[in-house]
Amino acid sequence: MSHYQKFEIPESWRWVSIDEIADVVTGSTPSKDHKEYYGGDVPFYKPSDLEQGLFTSTASDWLTPKGYEQARKLPKDSVLVTCIGATIGKTGRIVTEGSCNQQINAVILHNDILSEYFYDVCLSDYFQSEIKNNASATTLPILNKNNFSSIEIPLPPRNEQKRILEEVNKLFSIIGNIESCESTIISSIDVAKSKILELAMQGKLVPQDPDDEPAADMLRRVNPKARIITDNPHYPQLPDNWVYVRVSDVAALLSGRDMGSESCNIKNKGVPYLIGASNITKGTFSFNRWTTQPQVISKKDDILISCKGTIGELLKNTYGDIHIARQFMAIRNYECIRPDFMQYAILNNLTSIRKKANGIIPGISRSIILELAIPLPPMNEQDMIILRIKESESLLDSIEHILN
Repeated sequence: MSHYQKFEIPESWRWVSIDEIADVVTGSTPSKDHKEYYGGDVPFYKPSDLEQGLFTSTASDWLTPKGYEQARKLPKDSVLVTCIGATIGKTGRIVTEGSCNQQINAVILHNDILSEYFYDVCLSDYFQSEIKNNASATTLPILNKNNFSSIEIPLPPRNEQKRILEEVNKLFSIIGNIESCESTIISSIDVAKSKILELAMQGKLVPQDPDDEPAADMLRRVNPKARIITDNPHYPQLPDNWVYVRVSDVAALLSGRDMGSESCNIKNKGVPYLIGASNITKGTFSFNRWTTQPQVISKKDDILISCKGTIGELLKNTYGDIHIARQFMAIRNYECIRPDFMQYAILNNLTSIRKKANGIIPGISRSIILELAIPLPPMNEQDMIILRIKESESLLDSIEHILN
């Protein structure tokens, strides 16, 4: 029996039970022992086929004319509703003649009822709630034909059904456009982040100050043996006070090392052990192993990059002392480059780094990182670039959060 009416309807509308406006047919399955019943061109619908929704036309099984004679014959525009199991309430409207199995109640509507309108009603929160409220309260919910047929729905005159459908279609069109725009905007946000990074590495994101100590002088002071890359046509033109350098000239590189199980514990004793990319979630660490015999320790402000299996997971160590497994390398920066700027410089080169990975389990060698050429601006400009990138990313992330 249907539950009480839950909302008011216009005077020209009326509450009706399904069996007042339609014939309800529970499906059946022709015997599988008769192979001649299957393999034809008549669709035989199951609950999983109703994912197609308003325009359900294809099925996972097909009947021959002989099989169709043994099944429940359903005309086009029948609305099919699953009435048993975990997918109870799933609804589809068939656009061709067909049949269905016993998990489905088919609603064959009378002439004054538009099948598209009834389909939309079936998807409403009200109708789905009625289905669940009237189903048996068992592990496998079942709504029998009589209880299903007695569910009441609000019914407007036929002309108003048409007007409602027109408005619903307009709204869905608007929603579709919004979703399309959201997808475009999110894609544009990713492009914008990449472009901001590219401009930053070319010296086009913030203005230069001629009074800043030139990067070349700063580099020679910190590392007199550094090799400055000049007059190379493969690299874009940089501002006057910038230089190109190899990572090896501005940082040390530590390769991780795996620890044996006998050297590890789960009791939070010793140094946290960063085993793999699974220990990193949204730029933060989570640890489930520790070691009192660390051999390769990443320090705070190191830039960590995954170099085995998952290539190019990149983040700054804001935690402190961490033992790193061989899946990671730690880039420890000299005083001439800010850790955040190094992270952005590596991030700007991730695509080319990943292309150089090889092996059955993809990996990158130390030389790929050490020989990587990156731009080096004066220290003050590094600080300005870091601030501008973070401000831009914060704004773009806020927009993306609103859309999601």
